[in-house]
Amino acid sequence: MPVMAPSNAFIQRRWALAGGSHDRIIHILRIILPVAIIIVVAMMAITPLIGRRDLSFMLSRDHISTSKERMNLKKAIYRGHDDHGRVFELKAESATQPDSSDPQLWLTDLVAEITLDSGPATVTAPHGRYNMDNNILTIDGAAQLVMANGYHVNGQDVVLDLDKRLITSQRPVSGQSPNGHFQGQSLNVDLINGKAVMDGRTHTHFDRRSGD
Repeated sequence: MPVMAPSNAFIQRRWALAGGSHDRIIHILRIILPVAIIIVVAMMAITPLIGRRDLSFMLSRDHISTSKERMNLKKAIYRGHDDHGRVFELKAESATQPDSSDPQLWLTDLVAEITLDSGPATVTAPHGRYNMDNNILTIDGAAQLVMANGYHVNGQDVVLDLDKRLITSQRPVSGQSPNGHFQGQSLNVDLINGKAVMDGRTHTHFDRRSGD
C-alpha cells in the first residue's frame, strides 16, 4: 500500500498546534530577542568608552575625527608633569597622530605653558611636534618664548625638553630683556636655573633707561 505524503493543510495545522514547532520558535525568540537588544544597547554604551581609551590624556576635545590619520583632535589640551613634578600644559588648535606606532602628535597653533619658580613661561608657535614618549616639543619654524621675568625671545626651529626645562635652537635668535635687546646665532636656555647662553655673532644693546 503506497504511503501518501502529508498535505499542505495538514502541515499547516500541525505547525499551528500548541506545543508545535511554531510555538517552540516563538518561545525561543521571546528569550533571545530581549537578550540581543540588551547586548546591542550595552555595546553602544561601551564602544565610545573604548574608543576614548587612547585619548584619556586629552582633557579637552571639542571634535574628534578619524580618517587616514589614527587620531585627529580639535581644541586639544594635554597636561603633564616633568621629572620634578612641575606642571606643564600644551594647548593646540588641532592635534594629529598619523599612526598608532608614532608617539608624535602634530600640533597647530600651539601654546606650551611651563610652571617655574620665577613664574610661568610660555612658548607659542604655528606648528610643532610633541613626542609623548619623551616629552619633547619640536617646533619647525617660528617660535616665541615669553617669561615672567621680562624676557621675550624670538627664534626658529626650537626644541623644548619639557622634562628638563631646556630650550635649544641652532638658528638665529633675537629678543628683549629688562636691560635691552640681544641677538645671536644660537640659543640654549636653562629655564630651571634661569640661564641663557647665545653663541655665534652675538650682539647686545643695553637700554640706559633700564637702570632709572
